[in-house]
Amino acid sequence: MKLLIILPSIQRGGAEEYTLKIAKAALKVDWKIQVALPNTPGTTSLIDDFTQQNIKYHRLDIGNVEGSKLASIKASLLRLLRTSKLLYRVKPNVVLLNLPAHHLGFIVLWVCGLLKVPTAVVFHLIPFPASFSPRKLQAYNWAKSRNQQWITISDYNRKCLAQEFDLSPQEFSCIYNGIKQDSVIKLDINKHKLRSKIRQELGLIETSQLLLTVARLHSQKGHDYLIPIIPEIIGKFSQVHFVWVGDGEDRAHLEDLLRKYKVEAKVTFLGYRDDIPRLLTAADLFLFPSYQEGLPFAVLEAMICGLPIVASDTGGIPEIITHQQSGLLFTTGNSYDLQQKLDWALTHPTDMMCMAEAAKVEVVEKFSEAKMLKDTLEVLNLLRKL
Repeated sequence: MKLLIILPSIQRGGAEEYTLKIAKAALKVDWKIQVALPNTPGTTSLIDDFTQQNIKYHRLDIGNVEGSKLASIKASLLRLLRTSKLLYRVKPNVVLLNLPAHHLGFIVLWVCGLLKVPTAVVFHLIPFPASFSPRKLQAYNWAKSRNQQWITISDYNRKCLAQEFDLSPQEFSCIYNGIKQDSVIKLDINKHKLRSKIRQELGLIETSQLLLTVARLHSQKGHDYLIPIIPEIIGKFSQVHFVWVGDGEDRAHLEDLLRKYKVEAKVTFLGYRDDIPRLLTAADLFLFPSYQEGLPFAVLEAMICGLPIVASDTGGIPEIITHQQSGLLFTTGNSYDLQQKLDWALTHPTDMMCMAEAAKVEVVEKFSEAKMLKDTLEVLNLLRKL
């Protein structure tokens, strides 16, 4: 079985981690895996992780191009040519096209349809309405009819996709993202000592309350409407300190905003980290203010680590967090509601820990990585037989 994984990604995030998980699972059943994606500063670490698994990497520059209509047409033709050459060279039994956002990768999807290469298309983020033109919708549906299976990662996304393409939800597979049940790190030191160690590493006092956010520094992730309420939060809870894991193009803008509100000393940027479970174990609360999501791995990981959660009610998040039972949900983009929920969470730590325990049970029962991998590999196997 020869599997080619294609990503149009220029940054590393949850959707990109998903492909690494699928690739590792496919290797375990002796599939031959190759991967193609753009080579950018944001994908360098991901490419390194693929190559360390002895997965052959192909540079495929298929990211969106901004500019005039003529520039866009030229870029599309180049992406079409590059994708066609890659498919002819690799000759995969099946392609996994991983789309971190709905509008990316159309040319690849269309070329796979043109060549009738069996293809699984995974849509991670589908804001509705997506505003495709009638002609583009027709092109999408034509490609889908030619040996393609479309997959969504939440029921919310499946409904949005069905509405957008005027199809029945049953036309799409829904395979929930999943997390390893043993992803809580095994430490030689106890949690109390770890909490103290992390605070020392960050240059914070022992009694600091760490509010951890794991997300790319991108406008989608909602850091911008969190910042205006930080002065109110730290005015009432002076020990609170915000820790942001992730990197991205919005970092300079967010740093400017923090300076504007005079709270830059209360936020620590950690950039990309590979020890997130360790940070989750040492934090006091997980804060996730995203505007748009599919089914975020970051929230699942916080759940399995038993960390209290305050998150926006966007996308598939309400499918994994039940408000006031396994965490607190606030109205997406609403700074006032976020402040109210955060205030309540910091005032009621015992109640939040009870919710965190319920969330841990929920994620173990319903959102396992083993099921995600099994179901996805089954779809790819079925496509191979087409």
